Amino acid sequence: MDKPYRSATRLLRAGRPHRGWVNTPVTRASTYVFDSVQAWRDTRSRRDQERLPSYGARGTDSTHALEDALVELEEGYRAKLYPTGQAAIATVLLAYLRAGDHVLITDAVYEPVRRFCAEHLSRLGIAYTYYRPDGAGIEALIRPETRMIYAESPGSLTYEMPDLPALAALARAHECWLAVDNTWASGLLHKPLTLGADISILAATKYLGGHADVMMGAVITNSRAWNALERATVDLGQTVGADDAYLVLRGMRTLPLRMAQHARSALRVADFLLARPEVARVLCPALPGDASHALWQRDCSGANGLLTVEFARAVGVDAVERLINSLQLFGIGASWGGFESLVIPVNLGAARSLPDPAPRGAMLRLHVGLEDPDDLIADLEQALSQLFPSSLNTMMHPTQDQPAVDVDPHTLKQWLHDGAEIALLDVREHGQYGEGHLFYAAPVPYSRLEVDIVRLAPRRDVRIAVYDEGGADDTAARAVQALVALGYRKVHRLAGGIAQWQRDGYAVFAGVNVPSKTFGELAEEVFHTPRIGARDLAERQRRGDDLIVLDGRPFAEYQKMSIPGGICCPNGELALRAHMLASNPQTTIVVNCAGRTRSIIGAQTLINLGVPNPVYALENGTQGWYLEDLQLEHGARRRYEDGIAPQDLPALAQRSLRLAEIHGVPMVAAGEVQAWLRDQARSTFLCDVRSAEEYAQGSLPGAQHTPGGQLVQATDQYLAVRGARIVVFDAEGVRAPVVASWLRQMGWDASVLREGVQAQLENPVEKALAPKLPLLDDAQLAAVLAQGAQLVDLRPSMRYRASHIAGARWSIRPRLASLCLDAARRVVLLAEDVALAAWAAQDLRALGVNDIHANTGDPSGWSAQGIALASTPAEPADADCIDYLFFVHDRHDGNKAAARQYLAWETNLVKQIDERELAGYRFPAR
Repeated sequence: MDKPYRSATRLLRAGRPHRGWVNTPVTRASTYVFDSVQAWRDTRSRRDQERLPSYGARGTDSTHALEDALVELEEGYRAKLYPTGQAAIATVLLAYLRAGDHVLITDAVYEPVRRFCAEHLSRLGIAYTYYRPDGAGIEALIRPETRMIYAESPGSLTYEMPDLPALAALARAHECWLAVDNTWASGLLHKPLTLGADISILAATKYLGGHADVMMGAVITNSRAWNALERATVDLGQTVGADDAYLVLRGMRTLPLRMAQHARSALRVADFLLARPEVARVLCPALPGDASHALWQRDCSGANGLLTVEFARAVGVDAVERLINSLQLFGIGASWGGFESLVIPVNLGAARSLPDPAPRGAMLRLHVGLEDPDDLIADLEQALSQLFPSSLNTMMHPTQDQPAVDVDPHTLKQWLHDGAEIALLDVREHGQYGEGHLFYAAPVPYSRLEVDIVRLAPRRDVRIAVYDEGGADDTAARAVQALVALGYRKVHRLAGGIAQWQRDGYAVFAGVNVPSKTFGELAEEVFHTPRIGARDLAERQRRGDDLIVLDGRPFAEYQKMSIPGGICCPNGELALRAHMLASNPQTTIVVNCAGRTRSIIGAQTLINLGVPNPVYALENGTQGWYLEDLQLEHGARRRYEDGIAPQDLPALAQRSLRLAEIHGVPMVAAGEVQAWLRDQARSTFLCDVRSAEEYAQGSLPGAQHTPGGQLVQATDQYLAVRGARIVVFDAEGVRAPVVASWLRQMGWDASVLREGVQAQLENPVEKALAPKLPLLDDAQLAAVLAQGAQLVDLRPSMRYRASHIAGARWSIRPRLASLCLDAARRVVLLAEDVALAAWAAQDLRALGVNDIHANTGDPSGWSAQGIALASTPAEPADADCIDYLFFVHDRHDGNKAAARQYLAWETNLVKQIDERELAGYRFPAR
């Protein structure tokens, strides 16, 4: 076609005359009559190279019109038609392979092809080998006699996508043909010939025809592959009727519209199914969590109506077949691509030759048709409810005895990237978490679970996955019961815990705030943030250069240790305060933190805002300063001034707004935010990014105090729901847009509340009410201690080491059972928070201990009551201090090895993440 029209326009114009009849008239014919013998001879001599009317089996105007349209669709050279898709495949294999040849075939091949290979290729002396559907390890299978690589893109039933450009390069290097079954995309969504394939095969029976009323196959080739196909097609007598060609050509005219609707409806059905506890995973490359999603994004322009549903292990094959029988809108039938919705059971074991790398549950395949998706979802829901009424009832009315619903690592990995909300909770204690955890896990230790969870994941219908060490560790199972008792309805436990996650080949990450710190390292790479070393900065300070050091951490951290002369200005305040601290545009600004992340983000914040000053991040922060044997300050009190000139605010707000617009930050009115807060299907977090002093004077109902720099630095400490909305606000419109710009780049759905702290919102604050527990003051504690009470110290292990009541035993909630307390004697729990003691007491009652009290005092108060104290620097042993992460804390305690280890860990994070984790960040194109 001469003009560069878009694909939908080209498809409407292809294969038809542009004057006269709109559609090519149907030509039903077998015999063509010539004017002379010479004309007959001339046509016969030229018909193998040219399309000439000669005999019905070689094509008519009707079939030629369809062939032309298919060539336009696939961007190929020539096309041939066949009575079925299987006939097209068989002709391709016979056209290019001879006795003694070898062909590599995807293990996800259309099942009848497997039988053709076994019964016919073998008989003809053609060898074949199946390779993994994703193409892994294929090069090792190539032999000197290999003549073809046969792929499906994506594969049947499980939809793995091979890397076609890589396969094409491999085929060329070994002088092989690359043939691709492109039926899933029907030539519209995926064009193998443009990616290096030689041959593209279509079952036109499916989406091309689109109305379940015609059978046909087609093959489109490049110029190099055409002659062999043309000869084999004629020699095997392959042809189609004119009426069938007309039906397929008519179907092609509406192909883009139908495919788009199939895809929209299928993705809605997939979202519904993924939220069901009976469903382990939904296979479709268009879903963000699918293993082939990245290749689909690169090579495809859309999706279709196919979904394969894998059920949880507890759901057997018989149950799935009963489910299929109870569906009313999904017909039970083979094929797909028509207007109707279909379903069949899937026996993957019978359809594969290679072992599946991941264990699978029972499966079915859906073709989502053109019915209203709400009706299809309702049909699926009624069928699932009939099949699993007891489990659904249990989820709606949770009890303490509800068993955990396990999820395997492969499914959990998909969930983490499927775009739907999920709260992944590491319920081990802080030290265990810090030694190694899943990338997106929020630290919610079992000892604090009920205290923190409503703040971190307030919506009771949010999908939750919890995990522990695995093996004999039952912490996750106990956490599931605790969450269910609080009313959470979609709670899952990672089967086998973190140990199984690692056995299945997935990475774990040491440290804390890993997604945020990884983001900081990536930001430095993306923006090329200028940095200055400790020695260079010290020398400039010694010379008296015009510079200022701004410490981007909260005041409490700054006071512990700081760069000499540094001024505390947390990153969240930089947009509002930096112009006052460095009023001369020639003054160099150096931003520091304890390590790297906040130095980078703080410096880049000022650069992104366009401040005129030279700006640097202090490389490795206070740790880098210390490692260079430079003296740190301790107890410094320099900080920014609270006041801000009113006349400065409009320009500052406009500057921040420009930055927010660059990163697509929505400015949302209070009315819309109110609707979000009432939305039962989505989590919304309201975050006040102002200073602690401002927050203390009053904030919006239900808002967390999330100082801006810390919300970026430690997002997982404020919210645990991936995929949630974050609405940030301030009082002046300067700080919130900047914070939101970073959150958007981190992958969060972040918005700014336009009215700020002045907005009128209703947002009731909800807390998990702790069980009642009698509280003893210090004098009462001394009295019961004299009567022989048992003391259990639940305070942090390092505080216990420093000073505790003599005779008190240290423990932590998940290990209370190991104390073997005497149920006949009173127990007093020593804790810094009575709620923590109350939830621990509930666990003790389950062990038969009922006489329990609490005390929230401290060593000075205990000593004032004459209670003897003790200090045990080595007890509990390091191995028992599961609440304490040594390498993070030791870096600040004069341990240079720990500081070097920490910095090496931080800079290495980027190398550890996989492609899907990397794809979760959204940096601007540069």
